Amino acid sequence: MTSVSSNVAVTGAQAGKSELYVEADLRRPTAQSTFDVLNTRGLTTILASNSQPKDTVQKTFVNNLEVLTSGPVSPNPAELLSSARMAAVVDWMRNNYDVVVFDVPPVMAVTDAQVLMPLVDGAILVTIFGKTLKVNLQRTVETLRLTDTKILGVVQRVRGGKNDARYGYGDDGGD
Repeated sequence: MTSVSSNVAVTGAQAGKSELYVEADLRRPTAQSTFDVLNTRGLTTILASNSQPKDTVQKTFVNNLEVLTSGPVSPNPAELLSSARMAAVVDWMRNNYDVVVFDVPPVMAVTDAQVLMPLVDGAILVTIFGKTLKVNLQRTVETLRLTDTKILGVVQRVRGGKNDARYGYGDDGGD
């Protein structure tokens, strides 16, 4: 969930780490509103063209934190995220930042997060108390194990009530 991902990135930046927050949810981006930046170009722009990441990353109001928005919504997000170009962009990120935080859609909702798993060091699972189904959490953990993705931790959110935001892929609200 975006609130967890963005807070992880902000916390690291406030601790003095050079952080990059990457909006890797190419279907329902929200980084532009979270960080008050433009989303006219971003990750999709880099992956679909010869644009350079250094020219696309934006500074935020938080010291040490930069953001790479999703860019224009793409008709083929999983294809872009599984491309050789994405692997090269991740290498660039690793060489230019202490920590890179990817905000991805729920693992079981679409394949986008799954295709990124070989490129990341680990994942933080986000669940919603009383909403995330145990079977979906078990499937997510099994998917991570099958791809040798290290589980760095679990965040369990408590729903705020009837106005609590949902992800919107028809999932159970968990990631």
